[in-house]
Amino acid sequence: MKRTRHIKCLHPYIFSLPNDLVLEILARVAASSFTDILNAKLSCKFLNEIANNDYIYQQVSLEKVPVIPWWPNKQTSSFLDRCKKSGNVEALYRQGVIEYLSACNLESGLMYLRMATNSGHLGASYVLGVVLLCNNDDDEEGINFLNIVHNNVQGFEECRQQLQEVTTCLWFNNYLVPKPNNCLMQNEHLKKQRGWPTDNENVIQCEACRCHREIKFVCSLCSHGEKFYNY
Repeated sequence: MKRTRHIKCLHPYIFSLPNDLVLEILARVAASSFTDILNAKLSCKFLNEIANNDYIYQQVSLEKVPVIPWWPNKQTSSFLDRCKKSGNVEALYRQGVIEYLSACNLESGLMYLRMATNSGHLGASYVLGVVLLCNNDDDEEGINFLNIVHNNVQGFEECRQQLQEVTTCLWFNNYLVPKPNNCLMQNEHLKKQRGWPTDNENVIQCEACRCHREIKFVCSLCSHGEKFYNY
């Protein structure tokens, strides 16, 4: 309630600003908090109209929005559809993971993952790279996507964690199977790593072994166990 009253007392000042500037302010609010942008929309007709722009849905944070709504309804479905149509990268990423790993709509899943990747979503690059390495005869594209993750400051650890969070409530119906690691020095390279991948991403310098490590992680995640850990 305090936040709503605070927003109301700012209305005279907001009315004097150009609509484009108000839109940019609301977009920043949306990017930091789904709850705050919702409160802003509810506070008055003016902000509700401005916030009904595709740019807001493109920027809005989905951190507090369940991947699979427990109580789906038309309003929730309409909101998520609007986010995807507006190019919200997190919405595209989530839909790609759902379509590919759970709904078994492979072409649709790849489409959403590519859209999110092209918009700079690192987690989508990670999943897309693993999927392509598991299913394509030509490994170059998949390796390139995983190298994008490797060269990013956020690295593999954050992508793994993000995928785990997204897939917690999913039923897996499409199980990825890793291809053999063709690195002739893999035993020597993998001696340096014990257990599951750690925060130290530089332990494995070999590109093939590093990619295979991530493939095993995702495949094991999809199988809810350690089926592929020693593959």
